[in-house]
Amino acid sequence: MKKILLLSTLLLGVFISIQAQDSTLTQFTGKFKFAEGSPVQEVVITVDNGALIIGSAMGSSVLQKTGEDQYLITDFQAALIYKRNNDKKIVGLTINANGMVLEAVKVEAASFVDEKMVYFTR
Repeated sequence: MKKILLLSTLLLGVFISIQAQDSTLTQFTGKFKFAEGSPVQEVVITVDNGALIIGSAMGSSVLQKTGEDQYLITDFQAALIYKRNNDKKIVGLTINANGMVLEAVKVEAASFVDEKMVYFTR
């Protein structure tokens, strides 16, 4: 009986830990639009298997954390920095790719449909 109780407690702890990690990452998810005339019109950032994924018309890539609110778009070797407002809410991002700086504003949270679209386009 003690073994079952211990195993249940451990499993609950692991589940809570995974949920906490995903909820921490979801603050970084959403749809971000760039200025008209930009080489990329928009990106969608989602969470997949505990990792942030960025997707656009140019393809998708894993985001690797390099600092607070700073990530590396691994497949494109580009730096991504999130922008926050005074309430610490993410309102946009900047991508620096080969000296080209692209700025985007957050237009909506990522939805289930967005996540599936990114999944099927990879």
